[in-house]
Amino acid sequence: MVNKGIITKINANTVTVKLYKSSSCSHCSCCSETNKMGSDFEFKVNQNVELGDLVTLEISEKDVVKAAFIAYIFPPILMILGYIVADHLGFSEMQSIFGSFLGLGVGFIFLAIYDRFFAKKTIDEEIKIISVEKYDPNACTNLAESCEDFF
Repeated sequence: MVNKGIITKINANTVTVKLYKSSSCSHCSCCSETNKMGSDFEFKVNQNVELGDLVTLEISEKDVVKAAFIAYIFPPILMILGYIVADHLGFSEMQSIFGSFLGLGVGFIFLAIYDRFFAKKTIDEEIKIISVEKYDPNACTNLAESCEDFF
């Protein structure tokens, strides 16, 4: 998966990149330019980059699928397992439903722990900058205006 963004902040070897929306709506001219930008994304780099540079980031498809599984599939699996375990232990249907929500809660707690302690390290290892286009202040007269070459 490839995405582009603009470096908005540099702190030692950590950069903050404002990503472009990569969906099909990002190519539409119906919304304003500010809506075409996605969220801020922070990670470590080992390349020489400057504020305002346009960078192209890449993450392997395998890593995207793994992240989607952890975020979207794992909690519902724990929800189903919570129901099955409660049912096999002989609880009533209402208690088994409560067990399913307990399993879902455990899944969300797992996500929070994973995000806090493992995801940042994983992101820094999996994100690669594949190209850097240096910022040219003469390319645009006003950064709020549309600039096809830079933005």
